[in-house]
Amino acid sequence: NYQYDIQYRNTKEHLNADMLSRLPRQVAHPVVAKNEFADMFTLTLSETLLNAELVANETRKDPILSKVMDYTLNGWPKNLKCEGDLKAFWSRRDELSHELGCLTWGARVVIPVKLRST
Repeated sequence: NYQYDIQYRNTKEHLNADMLSRLPRQVAHPVVAKNEFADMFTLTLSETLLNAELVANETRKDPILSKVMDYTLNGWPKNLKCEGDLKAFWSRRDELSHELGCLTWGARVVIPVKLRST
């Protein structure tokens, strides 16, 4: 049996928190396969009409997306005359990336016009 005396203590006086009470819990993270970004292109459907290779090939053929991919890989010019569809990509240039030869905007894959359904 223990007996405690509880006393009020102002917050400013609580300077005795030890290091161990502030350490985050250790979490075991699963090992990610080498081709971790391939899952980005996998749909939940058993049969898909698109895959990363097809999207990458059409991205290289598309005149706008091939320019955007080149700028994304090699750096955007400081000043760019934005005309038409390129203007939309210019405003998002800092958010664009690439995986498996495909242009990505965040977790979204940019689908070339030829592969878009109307």
